[in-house]
Amino acid sequence: MRCRAWAEEFFAKRPDVTIVAENSGHWNKDEGMRYMEDWVQAYPQIDAVISMNDNMAMGALEAVKGNAKFAKLLAYGVDGDAGAALLIKEGTLTATSFQNADSLAEKITAMANDILTGKQTTIVNTDIDCPRYDKDNVDELIAFFNNDPRRFMAQDHGLPDEIIADGPFIVIVNIAAANSAGFYLNFDIIGAYRFINRIIPNA
Repeated sequence: MRCRAWAEEFFAKRPDVTIVAENSGHWNKDEGMRYMEDWVQAYPQIDAVISMNDNMAMGALEAVKGNAKFAKLLAYGVDGDAGAALLIKEGTLTATSFQNADSLAEKITAMANDILTGKQTTIVNTDIDCPRYDKDNVDELIAFFNNDPRRFMAQDHGLPDEIIADGPFIVIVNIAAANSAGFYLNFDIIGAYRFINRIIPNA
């Protein structure tokens, strides 16, 4: 989906932009770094890096760190994690798109409840807001991490005490976006719990 969005919304409209290389870094920072190390040797000009997550973008940036030739390199990620926010603040990463895993978890859980209760009979695609953060508004993203107490749960990836339920309930958790800091894992669980708590009062 992320690749398709870039293809349809950017590359299809910018024939002047040439993709010189692409590969799967498996969402991994180290792989992103290794590919970028190879590409800077193979291609005389690289103006931008477009990564499908922040980890791989950060790996690519690490590969050219301190290299004056890439001082103006544009680099884009996806997820909006804390590390990306700090790199945008320091002027290294150009922008990231925030994946609102909290909202995603609530919508997934709501859909599961509707299917289980017969209100909905098919699975449908649902959009969530994914705001872009760059140098002009990155302070908002940094404030999100600084002000939201849930960020501390990333230390142990554990469930907070208030989520322990007395009765049985179903939890559907999306952890595909979990990053190295572990933020999204907990956001998803809490998002699911919020909805569960509304439909099952004693949960």
